[in-house]
Amino acid sequence: MEGLAMHDAYLLNGEDDIGASVLSRFSTSDDEEDRQLCVVVGAMAQELKDQNVSLSPVAYFGATVYALDRLSSDDKAVDSLLCFLSFVMPRISPGILQKKRQFCCSFWLGFSSVVQCEGGRNYSLLVIRDASAGWSDVSDFYGFLLGFITDSDAKARQESYQCIRDVLQSFQGSPLIAPANSLNLLCLHPTVEVSAEALVDLLGSLAGSVAMEETSADGLTCTARLLDVGMRKVHTLNRQICIDRLPSVLNALQDIFGFGFEEAKFAATEAMKNLIQSCIDEELIKQGIEQ
Repeated sequence: MEGLAMHDAYLLNGEDDIGASVLSRFSTSDDEEDRQLCVVVGAMAQELKDQNVSLSPVAYFGATVYALDRLSSDDKAVDSLLCFLSFVMPRISPGILQKKRQFCCSFWLGFSSVVQCEGGRNYSLLVIRDASAGWSDVSDFYGFLLGFITDSDAKARQESYQCIRDVLQSFQGSPLIAPANSLNLLCLHPTVEVSAEALVDLLGSLAGSVAMEETSADGLTCTARLLDVGMRKVHTLNRQICIDRLPSVLNALQDIFGFGFEEAKFAATEAMKNLIQSCIDEELIKQGIEQ
């Protein structure tokens, strides 16, 4: 499809009938996948009307989940349903999503080979909007998102970066930021293909968690270590991007000292030493003197 990011603003504009909005937007498209989306949404809307069900976001959500639960992963309608679900879910209350989260994810995991971009967006919405979730509730879903970092599809990889960044931002200031150290996969795995821009954005979210008063000793220690390995990887990918973001990362590491946790202070000290040794060279020192 033309891309979820391009359509979100239009489709989430406030129309009461999200199905009608989708049909209005895509009905004249020549793209085969857009036409398939219209066929699926049109059939769903008609079935709801035939049953005298109001065409509300909750009704569309229930109908879409019901349909997905009964399809095989290779059914051509799966991608269209997942795409439509990503338009519907932002309109569903967190309370309803929380009740349906386990059920939805239990069958979505079975679609991991075909879900790609649409599935990643839906998983991130579930994780972000469930404020009461503990790590045991979200670990499988977070791992699902991380798995797309190494996907063979470039579009899926790019979408996963955005989803992970959104999820990490939602974790700021909560105990969830510490166990999210699966980000080590992104920072350390030698075969991961990732842009310096995407990686530095993720690390910026981690640095921001310190400013958001992350007070867990484990969380602060984890953050320091991830900033260390992550920024050194950014440096190998793009020196200038690393240099531009380095001051804010060093400030975050310095802030960790103020919390008084010995293990976190040690990790921050090691991180600062490693980053200074790896990222600050003679050329940068010369530039600083000249300025």
